[in-house]
Parts: sequence; structure tokens; C-alpha cells
Amino acid sequence: MTASLLTFAATLALTLVIYWSAIFGTYGRSDDYIYVHDVRTDTLDSGLGAVWFNAGRPVPAFLYQWVLPRAEEVADLVLLRLVSALVVAAGAALCGVLAMAVVGSSGWLARVLAVGVAGVAVTTTAAPSAVTWGVMAGQMPAFGTAVAAGMCATWGRTPWRWAVVAALVLLSAFSYQHFAPIAFFSSALGTAALWARREGARLRDPVLVGLMVVGAIALNLVFVTWRSGDALDRISGPTASERFAWFTEEFLPRTVDLSVPWSPTTAYQSAAVVIVLLLLALVRGPRHLALPAVVVVCWLCAALVIVPGELWASYRLIAAAQLVLWVGAGCCAAVGINAAWERRAVLGAPLLVAAGVAVASAGVASHHRAVDYFAAPNEVDWETARCAMRQAEPVAAGTPLRQSYFEDSTSPLLSYDEYGIIGTSTPFAIQYEAWLALDSVDGPGQPGLDATGLPIVPPTDEPGDALVFTPDACARG
Repeated sequence: MTASLLTFAATLALTLVIYWSAIFGTYGRSDDYIYVHDVRTDTLDSGLGAVWFNAGRPVPAFLYQWVLPRAEEVADLVLLRLVSALVVAAGAALCGVLAMAVVGSSGWLARVLAVGVAGVAVTTTAAPSAVTWGVMAGQMPAFGTAVAAGMCATWGRTPWRWAVVAALVLLSAFSYQHFAPIAFFSSALGTAALWARREGARLRDPVLVGLMVVGAIALNLVFVTWRSGDALDRISGPTASERFAWFTEEFLPRTVDLSVPWSPTTAYQSAAVVIVLLLLALVRGPRHLALPAVVVVCWLCAALVIVPGELWASYRLIAAAQLVLWVGAGCCAAVGINAAWERRAVLGAPLLVAAGVAVASAGVASHHRAVDYFAAPNEVDWETARCAMRQAEPVAAGTPLRQSYFEDSTSPLLSYDEYGIIGTSTPFAIQYEAWLALDSVDGPGQPGLDATGLPIVPPTDEPGDALVFTPDACARG
């Protein structure tokens, strides 16, 4: 317990150090503006909350209604980002505790390696997006509950542990369904480690957890089909060959790649690194080949969950498979480094130093990604929206809002629906951002304009009678 608490404290401190300046800022990101609007107008149960519920995420819908901070201003989103950072750190810390269990020690070196593995979990390419996106605060707990489910199944000894495991798996599946397979990963990796050390592994444990995960995901699919009816449409959309090509050529490489933006070259480079990390487990002995084998199988299982959905590989959708692969590789590396250190092998110290440098470099990169690609461009966009509303008054009812070009973002990178994307370039968010911007300029209850009902026109260079949101113009088109 002491080692676990220390790991959590160190992981939380590391997470806040990396993302502090990105968390504290006045900005929102797409759905964040819808959330604030729904809170202000008391329509969360019929607005964004209903969307989450119908999409198979009733747990976040409940949390946002009754537990999490209610953001009534854009500035209040800082509280949600802090919660998101906390739950990401908690899930990562559990991965660190898993690493200690896989290593089979709670000594000082195992604790250091545990924090290193946790550092891997908070610096994947999906992590900066999760921490800077307020509405992810209610969905990211699925990460931690999934890890906890697998650990409870593998190391638990009480007869009622399976009820706890089932509850945690269901909680994960109905919070963010793509994260549920992480429960199978944490159980399978722990079982493989016990088997490799000849410590009485119970092979049935990961099998039962896997069946629970499949059942929970199937139940979630039934729920989504019942609530929204579009689940089967997504499954029956693209052909099997189209799905296979997209899955192997785009989705899987993105889960491996630790570069932003991803490319085939950097994916190959990342794959080489992950193979080395996986094979470090063999320093402990040939039986530990079971660890990398389990990691690869669990990575594929976590990735396959996406197949029934849309052919869309945004960073939040690759998060689960990426976490399984890189956390698993980190655990394998921790086993090898610990073994080399114990045997006083010549590579022990260099490997430990290299691991520390790698985690520190990943932290610096994640900091810049969160600030440069998320916080800074969205802060500019929010101030631009406020400026446009201030200069455009009075606004006639029915005046359209002109969607910004994606390139209007001040971010040096644009990628899918996350990195670099701003609210005024997002057609489903621009009207809510405009509504909040008007309120922030002239106070609530501004008569004559309900920005949520204004028509949206696509970006164009042609002049026209529309509200334009660009950093250089900040005026009517």
C-alpha cells in the first residue's frame, strides 16, 4: 500500500508538472462549449448529456449531472481539466503498481521503475488531448477502473472479488467502451508474470476477465442500438476489405507511433523501439518471453474493439490500444532493467539512465504538445470569438456564422479532430462558442440573438453578410 500511494503521489506530481500551464487557461475545445451552454441553460439532460447516454456512456452522463464541477463559464473548464488530469494520473499510477507486481518487487528500484511506467502512460500521444479536454473528465476514469479490474482478478484472494471485477468491467464499458479491454491486459500480463516466476499463476483468471470484457462490450452495443439505433448502421457501412485495409494501414500504426503527426516512417521507428523494450524482459530468463507475447495479443484485442465503429482514428480512439502496447512494453523493460541491476550486469545502470532520459523527453514533448497544439490556439480562438461578437453588435437575428478554415488555427499542426482544431472551425460547436462569447462580452440574457439557432455557412473567401471568426480580421465579413 505504501509503494502504491507513493507511486500515485509521484505520478500526480509528474502529470501536473507536464500539463500545468495547459490546464490553466481560459479556453474550451469543441464539446466543452456545448457542455458549458447546456449547464447555463439547464439542458444537459437533453443536450450533450443525452448524447453521451445514447452513445453508451451513461456513467459520464450521470457524473456530469451530479458529481463533477458544473462549468457555468468558459473559465470554469479549468476545474474539469484538473479532474481529467487527476483521473489520467490515477489510471497511470495503477499501471505503475501493475509494473511493480510484474517485476515482483516493491524495493526502491521497482518503485522508480513503476513511476517510469506511469510516466509512459501520461505521455502517450493521446494524453495531451485527454488532459486539455474538459469533457473527457467523466470518461477517462474508465482507464483506471479497467486496470483495477484486471489486477483485482489476478491478485485478489477473496471469494467475492469476481463481483468487484464484473462491476469494474461494466463501469469501464459504460464509461468509455474502448477502454474495457485494458482489464484483460492487466490480468493477462500479471498472470504471465506469475507463471514466468513459477508463483502459482491462475490461468483461468484472464480467461474469465476476457469473457467479462466481451460480454460488457456486447451489452454496451445492445444498449447503443436500443438507444440510438445507429450502431448497426456503423457496422454495416464499409466492406470487410475496406475495414481491414484501414485497420492495418492506418489504425494500428497510429497506436504504435509516438510521434505527432504520425507517419509510416515514424511508426516503423516507434515499432523498433517497442520491440527492444518488449524483449528486455528476456534478461530475467526465457520463460519471461510470455510477457511480450501477452502484450502483443492484448494490444491487438484492444485495437480490434474499434472495428465495429466508424473508420476514424482520432487520438482518443487509439488511446486504449496505445496504452496497452506502451505500458506493456514499459513493464517488460522494467523487468529487464530490474534483473540487470540485481545481477550487477554492466547494462543495468545505463539502461536505468536511458529509461529516465526517455521518460523526461516524453514529458517535455507532451508539455509542448498540450500547450502549442491545444491550449494556445484555443485561447486565441476564444478571444477571437469574443472580439468578433464585440465588434459585430448589434447582430440581426438570422445572421449566419461563418465557419473558420481549419488553417485559421494558430496551432503549428492540424490532425484529425483533435490536435490543433479550434471551436470556430467545428461546425457543431461554433454556435455554442458564439453564444458564450456574446454572453461574456455583454452579460447573460442578451436580447435579439440566440447564437445556437443561427445558420452555419462553410468557410469561404467570398464577402458576405456573416459573422467571421479569424484572428487577423475579428470583424464582420
